[in-house]
Amino acid sequence: IMKKIAVLLIFALTLVSCMPDDTQNTPGDGTTSVLTLKFTHNWEGVELSPANFGSLEYTNENGDLMSITKLKYLVSNIRFHVVGGGTVVAPGYLLIDAQDPTSTIITNTVVIPNGVYQKLTFTFGFNQDDNAENYPDLNSANWNWPEELGGGYHFMQLEGQYNTNEGPAPYALHYGTARVSEGVFEVNHFNAEIDENVTIGPATTIEIAMDVSEWFKDPNTWDLNEFNVDLMGNYEAQKMIQENGYSVFDFGGL
Repeated sequence: IMKKIAVLLIFALTLVSCMPDDTQNTPGDGTTSVLTLKFTHNWEGVELSPANFGSLEYTNENGDLMSITKLKYLVSNIRFHVVGGGTVVAPGYLLIDAQDPTSTIITNTVVIPNGVYQKLTFTFGFNQDDNAENYPDLNSANWNWPEELGGGYHFMQLEGQYNTNEGPAPYALHYGTARVSEGVFEVNHFNAEIDENVTIGPATTIEIAMDVSEWFKDPNTWDLNEFNVDLMGNYEAQKMIQENGYSVFDFGGL
């Protein structure tokens, strides 16, 4: 259980094979290492650091000049996919706050077999089963998604301002379960995939990099003049955020 939500991950690691009792696809020579995960954030390759927050210095695909004042998101069930089949699964979740370095570097937590993995995947937010559970730490962090909108928890809060003819105006991309109609909801998480080989050895650090600009461009060009605030109950906006999320993550260049 988490004493500080931004730091700790329930990361009880298990090795899961594609077939029962199949151990031939375990990577490497059976040795293990402690892995560090580092989550970083950029805008089209330029680092997004706490010092940049609040500054109107980013131009999105639609041409809107904008700032970022808040970026928090939930990831769960990180999986390392073994070459030839099988996965090493780290069940649990992390609440990442881009302005809090203690939440973005997860050190000496994951013990993983050494070797080459063909890709990394994880759930952005919670899947349907996990989202139905009760998490006191997330409740105390005010991370709940309203019951009238489907309940469960936020997957992301991305906030800031954008320039209009009348001056700066707020936007708030709050992402979670999609409300189809009164009492009808749609599962709305996505499974992020970084389809590149990664080698795990002693003292390995893996950088998982979010390009924040991708939330506003691919495949949906985001117009902040149309979709800015009060988006939690907007089905179209919720599905657009989900669709744009697939291109957001990559491995960083540590």
